[in-house]
Amino acid sequence: MAKMNLVGIVSADIIGSTSLSELGFRHLQREVHICFDDFARYVKIPFWGRLVKGDAIECCVDNPNYVLRLALLMKCRIKAWADAEDCSPLLKAFGLRFSMAVGAMRIVDRNHDIMDGEAIYIAGRGLDRITRSSVTSTFGMVAKDADITEIIKNEIQLLDNIVNALSAKQSAVIYLRLLGMTEMEISRILRISQSSVNSRAKGGGWHLIAETLRVFESINFSNYVY
Repeated sequence: MAKMNLVGIVSADIIGSTSLSELGFRHLQREVHICFDDFARYVKIPFWGRLVKGDAIECCVDNPNYVLRLALLMKCRIKAWADAEDCSPLLKAFGLRFSMAVGAMRIVDRNHDIMDGEAIYIAGRGLDRITRSSVTSTFGMVAKDADITEIIKNEIQLLDNIVNALSAKQSAVIYLRLLGMTEMEISRILRISQSSVNSRAKGGGWHLIAETLRVFESINFSNYVY
């Protein structure tokens, strides 16, 4: 049997984006694209991200282990940016809701703007479910053992709740930590003291976020997915 080429998919929608002015909405879209550029530059994992219908996001990450890092990056970037904007409190508090999936794709064709396959269907159905609930994240895959999917989903939802609780200043620091930057580098970029960087990271639960990512990024998904 041929080895399955697994990818990670993020389907997300930005919460409360309609509360923005036209200019604010364009700035929001720019922030999403900056996040895409940062992921490509610092994380260096091949992926394709696109905005669809204005405030919906679809991303395909070649290595599924890094799909959670990308989702958290987008969420932190939007939360940090929205704090100074005249927009919905929901946008400031949550940024976006996201559904992740690990699986195979039939077509990923950037030139013709086509993503089609099992993984994106799973992510899309997950997003449809959580838009009708108070949950802001979910995870799915077609696994040999359904329990592993539920365990991963629960861990991601716990982590998402931590990110939901971040202040804008904490979100800005966690965003840069997710890109792999040191406290000293973040201090220079944000023009704050290193002790402030450390305090915001610690208060934002960075150690728990980093440990959860370490575990997620070490999973061999090919052992679990059909």
